[in-house]
Amino acid sequence: MAEEEKPSKEEEAKLAASSAKMEHTKKAQEFAKARSRKLVANMVIVTIIVTVIGIGMSSIGMTVVFAFLFVGMLPGMVTGILDGRPGRFAAKTVVAFNLSGISPHAAAIFSSGSPNTTAQSIFNNPTVWLLVYGFAAFGWGVVYLIPHITQLYLEIKANFTVKKLHNFQDKLVDEWGEDVKRL
Repeated sequence: MAEEEKPSKEEEAKLAASSAKMEHTKKAQEFAKARSRKLVANMVIVTIIVTVIGIGMSSIGMTVVFAFLFVGMLPGMVTGILDGRPGRFAAKTVVAFNLSGISPHAAAIFSSGSPNTTAQSIFNNPTVWLLVYGFAAFGWGVVYLIPHITQLYLEIKANFTVKKLHNFQDKLVDEWGEDVKRL
């Protein structure tokens, strides 16, 4: 009988590493599948809502108004579809800023005597689109900048607290001696 060879420690380490890598890959694939399912579900929900609103507005003769609202709210809808993080705060922020940019024009459209004509004139104005999409871009700026600003503030505050504690410790050492200072 031939004696079976036991794998060396290097081979065992390689096997363990490849096993961990396969497990990590499997988890990543499961996460990607769940993310894609969520993305498709979000897309279906937004499509149904937009379709229902579009049919409703078309049935009452407001196709140009619907086109303006649809094109104006595209940044918010895309963010709503793509934001899969818990709480969906990026989507909420961008949609809020997007609505802020479009609401004065929507108010002008709905308060006029002929909404389609007013929507057509607003639709053809490039400064309106600069304003509407500028507000949405500002929303994205808030989403990306506020966490960095908050982190900077917290680092400055922590450094200030550390300096304050070191000063307090130095006063204690002066008053009570080196025995107070222990690491």
